[in-house]
Amino acid sequence: MTDRRVATPSHLVESRADPSLLDEIRHWREAMGGVRYARPSRLPLDAVPGWNTGAEEPALTHGSGRFFAVRGHRVRTEDGRHSWMQPMVDQPEIGLLAIAVTPSDRGYAALVQAKAEPGNINGIQLSPTVQATRSNRERVHGGRPVPYLDLFDPATADVVVDSRQSEHGGVFWRKRNRVMIVRTPRFAPQEGFRWIDLADLLALLHDDDLVHADTRAVLGCAPWTLPGEFAVSGARLPVLPRTLAGAARCDVRPLARWLSAERARQSSVSVRVALPDLQGWRRGADALRREDGTGFEVVAVSVDAAGREVDQWCQPMIRPVGLGVVGLAVADRGGELHLLMQACPEPGLVDDVELGPTVQIAGGEKPRSGAEAELLALLLDSPAEAVLFDAVLSDEGGRFLHSRCRHLVALVDHRDAPAGFRWCPASEVIAMLVHSHQVNMQARSALVCLVGAVAGESRSGPTPLPRPAARTAA
Repeated sequence: MTDRRVATPSHLVESRADPSLLDEIRHWREAMGGVRYARPSRLPLDAVPGWNTGAEEPALTHGSGRFFAVRGHRVRTEDGRHSWMQPMVDQPEIGLLAIAVTPSDRGYAALVQAKAEPGNINGIQLSPTVQATRSNRERVHGGRPVPYLDLFDPATADVVVDSRQSEHGGVFWRKRNRVMIVRTPRFAPQEGFRWIDLADLLALLHDDDLVHADTRAVLGCAPWTLPGEFAVSGARLPVLPRTLAGAARCDVRPLARWLSAERARQSSVSVRVALPDLQGWRRGADALRREDGTGFEVVAVSVDAAGREVDQWCQPMIRPVGLGVVGLAVADRGGELHLLMQACPEPGLVDDVELGPTVQIAGGEKPRSGAEAELLALLLDSPAEAVLFDAVLSDEGGRFLHSRCRHLVALVDHRDAPAGFRWCPASEVIAMLVHSHQVNMQARSALVCLVGAVAGESRSGPTPLPRPAARTAA
């Protein structure tokens, strides 16, 4: 029987990023773009090989009945105050998003792949070890097997994280992923994969569109501790990443009760509607889009690929019409780091509402409320010394075409939380991630950006990477 025990460093991250390694990783990613790619070409919406996409079809479906579908939904809040119609991606299969980590002399290293997806704005992004739907894992496409699936067998793996988490509930209908982090001895990976120390991977979050959304979503579930000490002066933010022993011991019952009350207050109901009957939407030759030009549109592409399980395919995709914003306000409350979270309703979530970041505005959309608009202005107007993180990061490129959000994390003065918002100790938010369907994907992305910012500010070593120049919201 193989001995799976490995030496355990005391922390996930034990040193600052190495600038020379960061450049080497960037060059590796660029080199991979020559041999691994997924290049999309737009197709007429009613002429997608392998798909049922005619103008009169009630939904866009694959001929196999697998993969995913695009269906219409009529959504109504249970209080009757709001209702609307929209298409949603229906993908009932539970995907697997998983990262293998191994001890290194700088804490832990993650096994990432240089993965090309048709929706990536820059070709290759640093993706999880495994990122696959059940259809792909079962090779419904008839292509090559997904590498490294065997590392994530829960019967044999040294499991660090294992939970079910949601995906973008504004577009995906009841989409769930099994999120895993497992610990493994180091080995020589195959082409297109490499070990990257977590210190370096966190630093690379500052590069626009480089660290994949699913990598951020998985690392957001890692057992971090933020922080044991907090001081605004001099932007000194010590961070003590927790060992891999388990979740932090803190009482999340008050937060869970608040979230339960918000779910009761903000619940919604949804019924299916045939796509041709969607009110407020118009279908053209190349897209199904809102009549007012906001939000997103449904388009179709043909993909020419290399380094994927198959080399060519066609599919519908969701294309936002603008740049989104994911913003997180943080504050010092009695020497402890607190995050301003919102109870964020999304029609596609399993339980209607999950903890979201302070500001969550999808590309092409507007703030949900006056309170969110005011908090957006607060973050955008933050002085440079209060901005901990500012970069434009992509959503996943398997279903989204060129979908991006500006991620902004800033220190703010503590203020009363508006209705539907709550100041939460960072430790409570992290502890909630042990449970399924409590913290949404955008919040997990913002959380790992905060981890990267705090880790970069807190440790001795080379000068931290400069923050990106200030940007407008869209």
